[in-house]
Amino acid sequence: VDMIRNDLDWLELVQADVSEALEGTALAGAPIVPVSARTGQGLDVLKATIAGVLTQVPERRDTGNPRLPVAPNVLDRQFAASHPNQKWVVDITYIATDEGWLYLTAVIDLFSRQVVGWSMREHMQASMVADALRMAWFRRRPVPGLIFHSDRGSQYCSKDFQDALKDYQMKSSMSRKGDCWDNAPTESLWSRLKVGRLYGRRFATRREAMDEVVDWLTFYNYERLHSTLGYVSPMTFEQRWIAAQQQDRKSA
Repeated sequence: VDMIRNDLDWLELVQADVSEALEGTALAGAPIVPVSARTGQGLDVLKATIAGVLTQVPERRDTGNPRLPVAPNVLDRQFAASHPNQKWVVDITYIATDEGWLYLTAVIDLFSRQVVGWSMREHMQASMVADALRMAWFRRRPVPGLIFHSDRGSQYCSKDFQDALKDYQMKSSMSRKGDCWDNAPTESLWSRLKVGRLYGRRFATRREAMDEVVDWLTFYNYERLHSTLGYVSPMTFEQRWIAAQQQDRKSA
């Protein structure tokens, strides 16, 4: 069992590298993703090799109800954003504790890759993702028209959640069925969290795991250097953008 867990953790790390490489590229170019520094493999994993490795990763299944309506894929892997609160993506992951599973939802602003909302519960019902959406909205107050991208899970397809998006004047977007790469930024976030902070940890209680996750999310937003942002943290990237906008207005 431990050997399988180690293999899957290594695969998640490779998956995170691929996710970052794919952001904004839509698979263009066949990038080389170096992993030797972190895995000890002593080689560069080429795109063709990665494709073979990732077939061993457990499939992320959509849990959508076929009777519920599905939104079109408006985002369409266009992960770049020109300003904050233009495109948000959301996903759910789970963390093992001695008390049972802890489910985590996170909302990411694609402009700065900042986690702008999150929620943790003992279940993965629609109320959990609604809480994360509500937190993100109250923190950011986006103007109408924001693209909110998710998978086809029943939580996002539910009438209550879709009504909430309409109340916030957001445009729903959903991945193609069973295609995790349509939401690559969240896949990268989960891999970084699990491999960078949770791997090898055993949590006696859900509360203990929640405290660790909140601590890591704070680190991620304020300190973790992000290659997509030119190796600054999400908060620093956004603060610099805001300062530049204010300077431009003063100069105008």
